[in-house]
Amino acid sequence: MLTDRILIVDDELSTARLLARALQRAGYANVRMSTDASNVLLHVRTFDPQLLILDLHMEDADGFEVLQSLRQSLAADTLLPVLVVTADCTRESLHRAHSLGADDYLVKPFGVAELVLRAEGLLSMRMACEASHDESVSLRRQIGDCRYIVTHAEVDFIDGMMNAPRAANRDDTHSARVGDLAASIAERLGLDEATSAAIRAAAPLHDIGKVAVSDDILLKPGPLTAAEVEIVSRHTVIGAFLLSSTELPLLRLARDIALYHHERWNGTGYPRGLSGEEIPLAARIVAVADVFDALTSVRSYKPAWPVKAALTEIVAQSGMHFDPRVVGALVATILEIDDSLATNARGDDDMVLSLTERQWQREAQLHGAVAAGHKLERARLVGDVVRRAIVA
Repeated sequence: MLTDRILIVDDELSTARLLARALQRAGYANVRMSTDASNVLLHVRTFDPQLLILDLHMEDADGFEVLQSLRQSLAADTLLPVLVVTADCTRESLHRAHSLGADDYLVKPFGVAELVLRAEGLLSMRMACEASHDESVSLRRQIGDCRYIVTHAEVDFIDGMMNAPRAANRDDTHSARVGDLAASIAERLGLDEATSAAIRAAAPLHDIGKVAVSDDILLKPGPLTAAEVEIVSRHTVIGAFLLSSTELPLLRLARDIALYHHERWNGTGYPRGLSGEEIPLAARIVAVADVFDALTSVRSYKPAWPVKAALTEIVAQSGMHFDPRVVGALVATILEIDDSLATNARGDDDMVLSLTERQWQREAQLHGAVAAGHKLERARLVGDVVRRAIVA
Protein backbone atom coordinates (compact mmCIF):
# COMPACT_ATOMS: atom_id res chain seq x y z
CA MET A 1 0.00 0.00 0.00
CA LEU A 2 1.10 3.57 -0.70
CA THR A 3 1.65 5.76 2.34
CA ASP A 4 1.30 9.20 0.73
CA ARG A 5 -1.03 11.45 2.74
CA ILE A 6 -3.83 12.89 0.59
CA LEU A 7 -6.38 15.45 1.81
CA ILE A 8 -9.67 15.77 -0.11
CA VAL A 9 -11.78 18.89 0.45
CA ASP A 10 -15.24 18.90 -1.13
CA ASP A 11 -18.49 20.17 0.40
CA GLU A 12 -20.39 17.26 -1.19
CA LEU A 13 -19.76 14.17 0.95
CA SER A 14 -20.72 11.80 -1.86
CA THR A 15 -18.10 13.34 -4.16
CA ALA A 16 -15.44 13.28 -1.46
CA ARG A 17 -16.16 9.61 -0.79
CA LEU A 18 -16.02 8.81 -4.50
CA LEU A 19 -12.61 10.45 -4.81
CA ALA A 20 -11.34 8.71 -1.68
CA ARG A 21 -12.50 5.28 -2.84
CA ALA A 22 -10.88 5.74 -6.23
CA LEU A 23 -7.56 6.64 -4.63
CA GLN A 24 -7.79 3.83 -2.07
CA ARG A 25 -8.42 1.29 -4.84
CA ALA A 26 -5.30 2.62 -6.54
CA GLY A 27 -3.33 1.77 -3.40
CA TYR A 28 -3.40 5.03 -1.43
CA ALA A 29 -4.30 4.02 2.12
CA ASN A 30 -3.80 7.35 3.88
CA VAL A 31 -6.64 9.52 2.57
CA ARG A 32 -8.52 12.06 4.68
CA MET A 33 -11.77 13.79 3.66
CA SER A 34 -13.26 17.10 4.76
CA THR A 35 -16.52 18.74 3.71
CA ASP A 36 -15.75 21.94 5.63
CA ALA A 37 -13.51 24.28 3.66
CA SER A 38 -13.05 26.53 6.68
CA ASN A 39 -11.04 23.79 8.42
CA VAL A 40 -8.51 23.22 5.65
CA LEU A 41 -5.68 24.96 7.47
CA LEU A 42 -6.32 22.86 10.58
CA HIS A 43 -6.18 19.66 8.52
CA VAL A 44 -3.02 20.82 6.77
CA ARG A 45 -1.30 21.44 10.09
CA THR A 46 -2.46 18.27 11.84
CA PHE A 47 -2.48 15.81 8.93
CA ASP A 48 0.46 17.31 6.98
CA PRO A 49 -0.86 16.16 3.58
CA GLN A 50 1.46 15.55 0.66
CA LEU A 51 -1.32 16.32 -1.83
CA LEU A 52 -4.43 18.47 -1.54
CA ILE A 53 -7.40 17.72 -3.82
CA LEU A 54 -9.65 20.76 -3.65
CA ASP A 55 -13.13 21.45 -5.04
CA LEU A 56 -13.11 24.91 -6.56
CA HIS A 57 -16.71 25.92 -5.85
CA MET A 58 -18.12 25.27 -2.37
CA GLU A 59 -20.79 27.01 -0.33
CA ASP A 60 -18.99 27.89 2.91
CA ALA A 61 -15.64 29.00 1.51
CA ASP A 62 -14.85 28.41 -2.14
CA GLY A 63 -11.60 26.95 -3.40
CA PHE A 64 -10.23 30.35 -4.33
CA GLU A 65 -10.52 31.49 -0.71
CA VAL A 66 -8.86 28.29 0.47
CA LEU A 67 -5.96 28.78 -1.96
CA GLN A 68 -5.56 32.39 -0.86
CA SER A 69 -5.59 31.36 2.80
CA LEU A 70 -2.96 28.66 2.20
CA ARG A 71 -0.80 31.10 0.30
CA GLN A 72 -0.90 33.58 3.17
CA SER A 73 -0.50 31.06 6.00
CA LEU A 74 2.04 28.48 4.82
CA ALA A 75 5.78 29.00 4.62
CA ALA A 76 7.07 29.86 1.16
CA ASP A 77 9.03 26.60 0.89
CA THR A 78 6.08 24.37 1.85
CA LEU A 79 5.78 21.52 -0.64
CA LEU A 80 2.02 21.01 -0.95
CA PRO A 81 0.86 20.33 -4.51
CA VAL A 82 -2.78 21.26 -5.11
CA LEU A 83 -5.06 19.47 -7.58
CA VAL A 84 -8.20 21.52 -8.24
CA VAL A 85 -11.39 19.64 -9.13
CA THR A 86 -14.10 21.70 -10.81
CA ALA A 87 -16.96 21.72 -13.28
CA ASP A 88 -16.04 25.32 -14.13
CA CYS A 89 -13.58 25.01 -17.00
CA THR A 90 -13.64 28.67 -18.01
CA ARG A 91 -10.21 30.02 -18.75
CA GLU A 92 -10.71 32.82 -16.22
CA SER A 93 -11.39 30.44 -13.34
CA LEU A 94 -8.52 28.12 -14.19
CA HIS A 95 -6.10 31.03 -14.57
CA ARG A 96 -7.25 32.48 -11.25
CA ALA A 97 -6.80 29.14 -9.49
CA HIS A 98 -3.35 28.74 -10.99
CA SER A 99 -2.32 32.25 -9.95
CA LEU A 100 -3.31 31.41 -6.37
CA GLY A 101 -1.17 28.30 -6.26
CA ALA A 102 -3.06 25.42 -7.90
CA ASP A 103 -0.64 23.09 -9.67
CA ASP A 104 -3.06 21.09 -11.82
CA TYR A 105 -6.78 20.69 -12.39
CA LEU A 106 -9.40 18.11 -13.29
CA VAL A 107 -12.60 19.13 -15.04
CA LYS A 108 -15.76 17.29 -14.02
CA PRO A 109 -16.82 14.77 -15.13
CA PHE A 110 -13.56 12.85 -15.22
CA GLY A 111 -12.51 9.22 -15.14
CA VAL A 112 -10.89 7.39 -12.25
CA ALA A 113 -7.78 6.70 -14.33
CA GLU A 114 -7.32 10.40 -15.01
CA LEU A 115 -7.71 11.24 -11.30
CA VAL A 116 -5.12 8.65 -10.29
CA LEU A 117 -2.72 9.74 -13.05
CA ARG A 118 -2.88 13.40 -11.98
CA ALA A 119 -2.47 12.48 -8.31
CA GLU A 120 0.52 10.25 -9.11
CA GLY A 121 2.11 13.02 -11.15
CA LEU A 122 1.83 15.63 -8.41
CA LEU A 123 3.02 13.21 -5.73
CA SER A 124 5.98 12.26 -7.93
CA MET A 125 6.77 15.94 -8.31
CA ARG A 126 6.72 16.41 -4.56
CA MET A 127 8.84 13.30 -4.01
CA ALA A 128 11.42 14.55 -6.49
CA CYS A 129 11.65 17.82 -4.59
CA GLU A 130 12.11 16.07 -1.25
CA ALA A 131 14.39 13.27 -2.38
CA SER A 132 16.91 15.38 -4.26
CA HIS A 133 18.18 18.00 -1.85
CA ASP A 134 20.76 19.50 -4.16
CA GLU A 135 18.46 19.60 -7.19
CA SER A 136 15.16 20.78 -5.73
CA VAL A 137 14.38 21.53 -2.10
CA SER A 138 17.59 23.39 -1.42
CA LEU A 139 17.10 25.33 -4.64
CA ARG A 140 13.61 26.44 -3.61
CA ARG A 141 14.89 27.47 -0.19
CA GLN A 142 17.80 29.35 -1.70
CA ILE A 143 15.33 31.23 -3.88
CA GLY A 144 13.31 32.19 -0.83
CA ASP A 145 16.45 33.29 1.03
CA CYS A 146 17.56 35.53 -1.87
CA ARG A 147 14.55 37.86 -1.90
CA TYR A 148 16.66 40.97 -1.39
CA ILE A 149 19.81 40.00 -3.29
CA VAL A 150 20.76 42.06 -6.34
CA THR A 151 20.23 40.86 -9.88
CA HIS A 152 23.81 39.59 -10.19
CA ALA A 153 23.06 37.16 -7.38
CA GLU A 154 19.92 36.02 -9.20
CA VAL A 155 21.99 35.27 -12.29
CA ASP A 156 24.59 33.41 -10.21
CA PHE A 157 21.80 31.41 -8.62
CA ILE A 158 20.34 30.43 -11.99
CA ASP A 159 23.80 29.38 -13.12
CA GLY A 160 23.95 27.15 -10.06
CA MET A 161 20.59 25.58 -10.86
CA MET A 162 21.77 24.85 -14.39
CA ASN A 163 24.52 22.71 -12.92
CA ALA A 164 21.95 20.28 -11.52
CA PRO A 165 23.24 17.07 -13.12
CA ARG A 166 19.86 15.80 -14.27
CA ALA A 167 18.43 19.02 -15.67
CA ALA A 168 17.99 20.33 -19.18
CA ASN A 169 17.79 17.18 -21.27
CA ARG A 170 21.12 15.95 -19.85
CA ASP A 171 22.81 18.20 -22.40
CA ASP A 172 25.18 20.55 -20.59
CA THR A 173 25.16 23.13 -23.38
CA HIS A 174 21.58 23.00 -24.70
CA SER A 175 20.17 25.32 -22.05
CA ALA A 176 22.88 27.93 -22.49
CA ARG A 177 22.42 27.88 -26.27
CA VAL A 178 18.67 28.35 -25.86
CA GLY A 179 19.33 31.33 -23.60
CA ASP A 180 21.72 32.94 -26.07
CA LEU A 181 19.43 32.39 -29.05
CA ALA A 182 16.34 33.56 -27.13
CA ALA A 183 18.13 36.80 -26.23
CA SER A 184 19.09 37.37 -29.88
CA ILE A 185 15.48 36.82 -30.95
CA ALA A 186 14.30 39.24 -28.27
CA GLU A 187 16.70 41.89 -29.53
CA ARG A 188 15.54 41.29 -33.10
CA LEU A 189 11.95 41.85 -31.94
CA GLY A 190 12.96 45.22 -30.54
CA LEU A 191 12.95 44.40 -26.83
CA ASP A 192 15.25 46.58 -24.76
CA GLU A 193 18.68 45.45 -23.64
CA ALA A 194 17.66 44.78 -20.04
CA THR A 195 14.70 42.60 -21.06
CA SER A 196 16.80 40.66 -23.56
CA ALA A 197 19.47 40.10 -20.90
CA ALA A 198 16.83 38.86 -18.46
CA ILE A 199 15.53 36.38 -21.03
CA ARG A 200 19.10 35.20 -21.67
CA ALA A 201 19.53 34.53 -17.94
CA ALA A 202 16.10 32.97 -17.28
CA ALA A 203 15.65 30.86 -20.42
CA PRO A 204 18.19 28.16 -19.46
CA LEU A 205 15.82 27.02 -16.69
CA HIS A 206 13.03 26.22 -19.16
CA ASP A 207 13.44 22.46 -18.64
CA ILE A 208 14.44 22.42 -14.95
CA GLY A 209 11.30 20.38 -14.23
CA LYS A 210 12.89 17.43 -16.01
CA VAL A 211 14.84 16.72 -12.82
CA ALA A 212 11.70 14.76 -11.88
CA VAL A 213 11.66 12.68 -15.09
CA SER A 214 13.74 9.51 -15.19
CA ASP A 215 16.70 9.02 -17.51
CA ASP A 216 15.01 5.88 -18.84
CA ILE A 217 12.37 8.11 -20.43
CA LEU A 218 14.42 11.17 -21.38
CA LEU A 219 17.20 9.12 -22.96
CA LYS A 220 14.96 6.50 -24.56
CA PRO A 221 16.17 5.89 -28.13
CA GLY A 222 12.76 4.98 -29.53
CA PRO A 223 9.31 6.61 -29.54
CA LEU A 224 7.68 7.36 -26.18
CA THR A 225 4.46 5.64 -25.15
CA ALA A 226 1.38 7.73 -24.38
CA ALA A 227 2.02 7.27 -20.65
CA GLU A 228 5.64 8.39 -21.05
CA VAL A 229 4.57 11.45 -23.02
CA GLU A 230 2.21 12.34 -20.18
CA ILE A 231 5.04 12.00 -17.65
CA VAL A 232 7.39 14.18 -19.69
CA SER A 233 4.69 16.83 -20.18
CA ARG A 234 4.54 17.34 -16.41
CA HIS A 235 7.98 18.97 -16.45
CA THR A 236 6.40 22.34 -17.19
CA VAL A 237 4.29 22.29 -14.03
CA ILE A 238 7.14 20.81 -11.99
CA GLY A 239 9.55 23.49 -13.20
CA ALA A 240 7.11 26.24 -12.28
CA PHE A 241 6.59 24.59 -8.89
CA LEU A 242 10.33 24.60 -8.21
CA LEU A 243 10.49 28.31 -9.05
CA SER A 244 7.26 29.41 -7.39
CA SER A 245 8.44 30.53 -3.94
CA THR A 246 9.90 33.89 -4.91
CA GLU A 247 8.84 37.32 -6.09
CA LEU A 248 12.21 38.18 -7.60
CA PRO A 249 11.53 39.50 -11.13
CA LEU A 250 14.15 37.38 -12.90
CA LEU A 251 12.99 34.16 -11.26
CA ARG A 252 9.33 35.00 -11.89
CA LEU A 253 10.32 35.32 -15.55
CA ALA A 254 12.07 31.93 -15.37
CA ARG A 255 8.92 30.45 -13.82
CA ASP A 256 6.70 31.74 -16.64
CA ILE A 257 9.12 30.39 -19.23
CA ALA A 258 9.26 26.98 -17.56
CA LEU A 259 5.49 26.77 -17.29
CA TYR A 260 4.44 28.09 -20.69
CA HIS A 261 7.17 27.23 -23.22
CA HIS A 262 5.13 24.26 -24.53
CA GLU A 263 1.98 26.30 -25.15
CA ARG A 264 1.14 26.75 -28.84
CA TRP A 265 0.08 29.82 -30.79
CA ASN A 266 -3.14 28.06 -31.88
CA GLY A 267 -4.07 26.94 -28.34
CA THR A 268 -3.27 23.22 -28.69
CA GLY A 269 -0.26 23.17 -26.36
CA TYR A 270 0.11 22.40 -22.66
CA PRO A 271 -0.27 22.70 -19.71
CA ARG A 272 -2.98 25.42 -19.88
CA GLY A 273 -4.01 25.51 -23.53
CA LEU A 274 -3.23 29.21 -23.89
CA SER A 275 -3.21 30.76 -27.35
CA GLY A 276 -1.80 33.78 -29.14
CA GLU A 277 -0.72 36.65 -26.94
CA GLU A 278 -2.17 34.98 -23.85
CA ILE A 279 1.17 33.14 -23.82
CA PRO A 280 3.88 35.33 -22.23
CA LEU A 281 6.19 36.72 -24.90
CA ALA A 282 9.30 35.32 -23.22
CA ALA A 283 7.79 31.82 -23.34
CA ARG A 284 6.90 32.26 -27.02
CA ILE A 285 10.48 33.26 -27.75
CA VAL A 286 11.98 30.36 -25.79
CA ALA A 287 9.59 27.91 -27.47
CA VAL A 288 11.09 28.76 -30.87
CA ALA A 289 14.68 28.85 -29.62
CA ASP A 290 14.23 25.53 -27.79
CA VAL A 291 12.80 23.68 -30.79
CA PHE A 292 15.41 25.09 -33.17
CA ASP A 293 18.27 23.99 -30.91
CA ALA A 294 16.66 20.59 -30.29
CA LEU A 295 16.24 19.98 -34.02
CA THR A 296 19.82 20.96 -34.83
CA SER A 297 21.32 18.90 -31.98
CA VAL A 298 21.93 15.17 -31.64
CA ARG A 299 19.41 13.42 -29.41
CA SER A 300 19.17 9.80 -28.25
CA TYR A 301 16.27 9.32 -30.67
CA LYS A 302 17.54 11.28 -33.71
CA PRO A 303 20.57 12.79 -35.47
CA ALA A 304 21.05 16.53 -35.75
CA TRP A 305 19.05 18.22 -38.50
CA PRO A 306 20.74 20.62 -40.93
CA VAL A 307 20.04 24.25 -40.06
CA LYS A 308 18.18 24.73 -43.34
CA ALA A 309 15.82 21.82 -42.62
CA ALA A 310 15.21 23.01 -39.07
CA LEU A 311 14.32 26.53 -40.20
CA THR A 312 12.03 25.20 -42.90
CA GLU A 313 10.16 23.04 -40.38
CA ILE A 314 9.76 25.92 -37.93
CA VAL A 315 8.50 28.19 -40.71
CA ALA A 316 5.96 25.51 -41.63
CA GLN A 317 4.66 25.62 -38.03
CA SER A 318 4.41 29.42 -37.94
CA GLY A 319 0.91 30.55 -37.03
CA MET A 320 0.09 27.12 -35.61
CA HIS A 321 2.76 26.04 -33.15
CA PHE A 322 4.72 29.30 -33.07
CA ASP A 323 4.15 33.06 -33.00
CA PRO A 324 4.80 34.19 -36.61
CA ARG A 325 6.67 37.33 -35.52
CA VAL A 326 8.99 35.29 -33.32
CA VAL A 327 9.63 32.85 -36.19
CA GLY A 328 10.49 35.79 -38.43
CA ALA A 329 12.96 37.05 -35.83
CA LEU A 330 14.53 33.59 -35.56
CA VAL A 331 15.01 33.31 -39.33
CA ALA A 332 16.55 36.78 -39.53
CA THR A 333 18.83 36.01 -36.58
CA ILE A 334 20.10 32.70 -37.97
CA LEU A 335 20.67 34.10 -41.46
CA GLU A 336 22.61 37.00 -39.97
CA ILE A 337 24.81 34.54 -38.09
CA ASP A 338 25.30 32.26 -41.10
CA ASP A 339 26.07 34.40 -44.17
CA SER A 340 26.71 31.34 -46.33
CA LEU A 341 23.26 29.99 -45.52
CA ALA A 342 21.68 33.29 -46.55
CA THR A 343 23.65 33.37 -49.80
CA ASN A 344 22.82 29.79 -50.72
CA ALA A 345 19.17 30.26 -49.80
CA ARG A 346 18.50 32.85 -52.47
CA GLY A 347 18.13 30.17 -55.12
CA ASP A 348 16.39 27.62 -52.93
CA ASP A 349 12.62 27.33 -52.73
CA ASP A 350 12.85 25.42 -49.44
CA MET A 351 14.57 28.19 -47.53
CA VAL A 352 13.00 31.29 -46.02
CA LEU A 353 14.84 34.58 -45.72
CA SER A 354 13.76 37.42 -43.45
CA LEU A 355 10.08 38.13 -43.97
CA THR A 356 8.22 41.36 -43.35
CA GLU A 357 5.54 41.37 -40.69
CA ARG A 358 2.86 41.53 -43.35
CA GLN A 359 4.26 38.44 -45.05
CA TRP A 360 4.29 36.57 -41.75
CA GLN A 361 0.65 37.49 -41.21
CA ARG A 362 -0.19 36.21 -44.68
CA GLU A 363 1.67 32.99 -43.97
CA ALA A 364 -0.24 32.47 -40.73
CA GLN A 365 -3.52 32.97 -42.59
CA LEU A 366 -2.46 30.49 -45.25
CA HIS A 367 -1.62 27.92 -42.62
CA GLY A 368 -4.96 28.45 -40.95
CA ALA A 369 -6.79 27.99 -44.24
CA VAL A 370 -5.26 24.58 -44.85
CA ALA A 371 -4.81 23.26 -41.30
CA ALA A 372 -7.79 20.90 -41.66
CA GLY A 373 -5.85 18.31 -43.60
CA HIS A 374 -5.30 19.84 -47.06
CA LYS A 375 -1.66 18.80 -47.02
CA LEU A 376 -0.91 19.12 -50.72
CA GLU A 377 -2.54 22.53 -50.94
CA ARG A 378 -0.70 23.63 -47.83
CA ALA A 379 2.62 22.54 -49.33
CA ARG A 380 1.91 24.53 -52.48
CA LEU A 381 0.91 27.65 -50.56
CA VAL A 382 3.91 27.48 -48.24
CA GLY A 383 6.12 27.03 -51.30
CA ASP A 384 4.67 30.24 -52.73
CA VAL A 385 5.40 32.07 -49.48
CA VAL A 386 8.96 30.72 -49.50
CA ARG A 387 9.57 31.89 -53.07
CA ARG A 388 8.19 35.35 -52.30
CA ALA A 389 10.35 35.58 -49.20
CA ILE A 390 13.52 34.58 -51.03
CA VAL A 391 13.19 37.27 -53.67
CA ALA A 392 12.01 39.95 -51.23
